[in-house]
Amino acid sequence: MSQCILMKNVMRPSPATCCNMILKMNMKLGGINSRIVADSITQKYLIDVPTIIIGIDVTHPTQHEERQNIPSVAAIVANLDLYPQSYGANIKIQRKCRESVVYLLDAVRERLVSFYKTTHQKPNRIIVYRDGVSEGQFSEILREEMQGIRTACLMLSPDYRPPITYIVVQKRHHARMFCKYIRDAVGKAKNIPPGTVIDTGIVSPESFDFYLCSHFGIQ
Repeated sequence: MSQCILMKNVMRPSPATCCNMILKMNMKLGGINSRIVADSITQKYLIDVPTIIIGIDVTHPTQHEERQNIPSVAAIVANLDLYPQSYGANIKIQRKCRESVVYLLDAVRERLVSFYKTTHQKPNRIIVYRDGVSEGQFSEILREEMQGIRTACLMLSPDYRPPITYIVVQKRHHARMFCKYIRDAVGKAKNIPPGTVIDTGIVSPESFDFYLCSHFGIQ
């Protein structure tokens, strides 16, 4: 386990900075930083149906770094337990500016095996959150990565075909949401409440599309 820390950050009298560093080190040491509240919904959708949640993203070099032949870095992260609260990761270097993950099959297989070793169960369901994909890349990335995930499952067992939910997450958009009634707004900025879902009116007519306010606003 390693954690690179700059002395200027350690000496900064900021509780938030120190808290962030401690959270990172705790996670790397196998600690638990957060946990989903155990209730009937958690029991029904996560515990009773063993579910692995996989996050995939590729980080690309900046324009300046491209001239130095710095590669892109792909990360595949997935929970190890049922709740999910403990995670393992695979980090792979690949050709710069390539969005599809080259070693996805091996990485997903390793994540599935790690889940099985921890829970002694194969996931009955796979949920994938994919970041960094533009609308023009949807079909290509979905085709390549779904095939890789499905093949990784078949490598574990010829009859292992769990349902896969593939969700592309996009953070950059121009839509702005406001509460219809000011009494429902949250905070000084009068944001919409966390957990708000908008799936009609302003969404794409060509696919299952929705906007989700997943957490409190920072302002």
